[in-house]
Amino acid sequence: MEDSLDLRWARPDEYRETLRIWKRVYGPDIFPEETIEPIEFQRFVVGYVGDQAAFAAIVCDYPTFWRGEVVRGAGVAAVGTLPEFRGGRVGQQMMDRLMGLLKEAKYEVASLYGFREPFYRKSGFEACGWRWRISCPVHQLPKISGELEVREVSPDYVAELMGCYRQFAARFNGSCDRTPEHWKRRLGKKPPQIYAVGKPVEGYLWTNPYGFWNDLEIGEIAWTTARGYESLLGLMRTLAINKTNVIWNEPPESGFGRRFVDGGVEMIKNRPTMFAAVDPESLLNRLGAEFEEFSFEFMGQTIGTGPLVEIDRLQLAQALMGSPSLDEMVNWGEVTGDAGAVEYLRKFLRPMSACCMEFF
Repeated sequence: MEDSLDLRWARPDEYRETLRIWKRVYGPDIFPEETIEPIEFQRFVVGYVGDQAAFAAIVCDYPTFWRGEVVRGAGVAAVGTLPEFRGGRVGQQMMDRLMGLLKEAKYEVASLYGFREPFYRKSGFEACGWRWRISCPVHQLPKISGELEVREVSPDYVAELMGCYRQFAARFNGSCDRTPEHWKRRLGKKPPQIYAVGKPVEGYLWTNPYGFWNDLEIGEIAWTTARGYESLLGLMRTLAINKTNVIWNEPPESGFGRRFVDGGVEMIKNRPTMFAAVDPESLLNRLGAEFEEFSFEFMGQTIGTGPLVEIDRLQLAQALMGSPSLDEMVNWGEVTGDAGAVEYLRKFLRPMSACCMEFF
């Protein structure tokens, strides 16, 4: 079977095949289009079994914040295998080959949201970081008026938000350094109402505040200062005056969890992002690591020339992203090997929060 498999970047004349696969796998409600083309930062992937198109996926070009740098990141979305080709490892082998395509295209990390995490672990993806999903009854929101001016921002002028977003997102490994095209896709075809606090912007959120006694869903929230965050919480309370609950997402370093959590407020770890190391040698080189100080096995190859560190592909993804950290894995005896080499890597791969703010 494996010899009959072919995975490649889809040509324009193959986009119809990818759409056919997505319609059958995800349904016409998710993919209602009659024709489809990738947008500016996307590429389609198509996989064949013999001469039959059986697998499709989307690869999004997401420049990714990582340990003070912006690295080449690939967001993998819309992974689908036709039902008649399931059960024989076709999907798994296609995912393995997709990782090879990403390496050839010079990506350094890849990310996705797994419907079933065990499937993607077999191809090198592991959960790294998460978002808190907070559901707070309106009367339990802190009573903060906020000292910053609130104003509505048109979706046509999101450039006003970019500085705030970038400062916020750069705190976490795994967030996207958005271009205008990324912003356009993130806001969707029917952009919500966007509110910013402060000039220059110290925080923003967006929502569709329609209806009575329903929940107020916040699409995205970001802030750069404590007063920016407090002003956003005060704005939430104002927007939700005729609502039941306010629901929003925050990164692992949750301002609400540190300062305002209350009984009856739900905070749930939501949608863990899975990351894979596509080119760990390139990433470690960015940090200035000396490869004669350590070595480890990766995808059948030895990285480095020094003493061996026993770390598998999944642990390596987490260690590079910093959450869970290499320190945790060493302390629990999950990563072992030469003590000096392990300590050397610990100096470079310090714990960090990981949070992807994109939805794909």
